[in-house]
Amino acid sequence: MKTNKLVLSVMSVALLGTLTSCGGNGAENYVLDENWQGEITWWHTYMAPTDDNQSGNFALYNYAKSVVDEFEKENPKIKVKLVFKGSKQNDYAGLAQEVSKGIPTRDLPNIASTYGTYVYGWAKDGVVVDVTEHANELKKDADFSSAYLQSELNQYGNKYYSLPYSKSTDALMLNAEVMKAKAGEAAGVATDSYAAPVAGPNKTDYGKVTTFEGLMEIAAKMVEDYPSVFVGRNQENLFDAVPVVYEDAANLLITLLESKGIPFVTNDENPVQALKFTDSQDAKNLVIQLAKWNHEGLLATKGQLRKSGQWNDYPSNLFAEGKCFAILASTTGAPWMAGDGYSVAWEALPKYDASSKAKALSQGPSLTFFDKKDKNEVAASLKFYDFLTSKKNTAALAAQTNYFPVRSSAYEDDSLKSLVNAAKQDVNASSAYADKKNNYGGKVFEINDAYEKGNYYFMSPVFSLSDRARTAANNIINAVFDDTSAKTDAEFKKLVDDQFAAAKTYILE
Repeated sequence: MKTNKLVLSVMSVALLGTLTSCGGNGAENYVLDENWQGEITWWHTYMAPTDDNQSGNFALYNYAKSVVDEFEKENPKIKVKLVFKGSKQNDYAGLAQEVSKGIPTRDLPNIASTYGTYVYGWAKDGVVVDVTEHANELKKDADFSSAYLQSELNQYGNKYYSLPYSKSTDALMLNAEVMKAKAGEAAGVATDSYAAPVAGPNKTDYGKVTTFEGLMEIAAKMVEDYPSVFVGRNQENLFDAVPVVYEDAANLLITLLESKGIPFVTNDENPVQALKFTDSQDAKNLVIQLAKWNHEGLLATKGQLRKSGQWNDYPSNLFAEGKCFAILASTTGAPWMAGDGYSVAWEALPKYDASSKAKALSQGPSLTFFDKKDKNEVAASLKFYDFLTSKKNTAALAAQTNYFPVRSSAYEDDSLKSLVNAAKQDVNASSAYADKKNNYGGKVFEINDAYEKGNYYFMSPVFSLSDRARTAANNIINAVFDDTSAKTDAEFKKLVDDQFAAAKTYILE
């Protein structure tokens, strides 16, 4: 949408049936005056290089800065000020705290990189703009991702209070050599860091993963076929090696609940009514099964991995040593999977079982827009959003960061073509690092395409305590995985019941 005049019709302040009497400032049009000059501010969480810190991952900031520079060249009357908020890279909770501090005095930015769980509260405070009409215009553009727009809408019910920007998701990463190895064969090539584990006498090709239950069956075979690798927990009750890791505990629970069709939360105004999973026996039964797989030494989250300093190690590090054969984690980690001695087979997230639907949580921050007395600021902010998500710019973001583009035409851009083509080439354990890195970068874009076409993407509804609900989901999984005392069905049931009760208390307190 490139035009000298940008019109935004802001609809009713109410989110009918959901965010009742929230957000915006009524049904009116915002028109960008062609003669308007001014500055808009974008609060973000992207660390920038400084005189004292010249090393690190500054890709997101560098990209944002380059887009701002280009936008200001094309629109010399509009300045865009980038402001870092939070205490560290991607500290969205810290940014949200700064917004909350500014609400009483309306000391707020024009744009913020954030998540719907925070936007919900800001909408109730009446400080963010209802951008439904802008989203509806984007829906008319077949090039813009309808899957991301629909996921954005699903958070709030039937209005848009944010728009998609840098999106990612989880995928399944498998040690390709382990999956295909036959009895007595080494999985890949031994290096100083990668042991190239040798398969036992009964090892066969594990075949294709189609369900999460099937993945757990393969994990049990991995323990049998590589007994010297998987020896259980260490003295700290942590895993030095484990067949399967779902890196994020909350994503594990929320995604599998969605796959099985078990409600997590709704965006009901009443938080007690919005909270669904804590009283669901189906949800409890799912966690009981996950706990059993964990106690059998088949499955863990990052929270149960060995310590690296004071923190739990990353699953990619265990994978690189041949001490983990399957990871379910963010696609933004694709570059970290390129190691020596092995190769990675990339797969879409499996559905839970044969009767389930494959689902993937749409991740990565969205952009929300704050209401201002000068309505030109809102119009200018949305004009900048359109520039930010153009074919050229969304392609550049994807190529530099592995975030997915919001436009399908981005794959026609030269910056992505090389990665898309690299994904079509075969790599193996002996392939060069650069070839693996490019191949894996391209593979995540193939997965994104599969998710969009297969209707995998979802975002959980938001309500007043949805941030606490996600924390509670994380706490449930890690608590039942950390407590290895349960042995009988009755003990597993009590362990899970206790943690669900604690989660409900935590959310509603």
